[in-house]
Amino acid sequence: MMKKDQLLTEFQDKITAVNNNRSTSQYRCTALQWLTSFLSDRTQVVALAGQKSSSQCLLCGVPQGSVLGSLLFALYSADVLKIAADHEVCIHAYADDMQTYSSCAARDQQTATDRLLACVADIDKWMSSNRLKLNADKTEFIWLGTCQQLAKVTVLPLIVKDQLIMPLDKVRDLGVIIDGELTMERHVRNVACSCFYQLRQL
Repeated sequence: MMKKDQLLTEFQDKITAVNNNRSTSQYRCTALQWLTSFLSDRTQVVALAGQKSSSQCLLCGVPQGSVLGSLLFALYSADVLKIAADHEVCIHAYADDMQTYSSCAARDQQTATDRLLACVADIDKWMSSNRLKLNADKTEFIWLGTCQQLAKVTVLPLIVKDQLIMPLDKVRDLGVIIDGELTMERHVRNVACSCFYQLRQL
């Protein structure tokens, strides 16, 4: 039987850190001028307690919440997929959320863990050189498998960017609560509680 270890990481300040020159340089098509106009000559104002700051020019970033924002970030960070492939690690990504994972037998847990950590270290280097930051505070680690498989795993913390990451028995990924045995019980219980709360409000 195989099991998975999964490391959930998140890009910090993902959209606001996108380097406009790098984003647009990846496009060699007739839309280049349109994309350039979308990304250039943008300003930002901060409003707080009824007061507004002076307008400041932005040298990087894309408008958050824009239709193109997530697409441009996905293109900008596409190199991360190659880094994962080089380490034989699988990756799932949605906007700034990224899950790196690997399947292994319980006896091979150290090899799989080392591979994940090497991959995350290389991703962190790539991010640092591309105006992004790996948010170790939001990084989570979970072992997935059957009860019998999980009993064979030696549960040890990981170190990511000098921060101790303790393995968890449940994590939240894109709003879904995932437990180590993939029973979905905690997620179903959470959704049911939320539904009952909403019904009581009627």
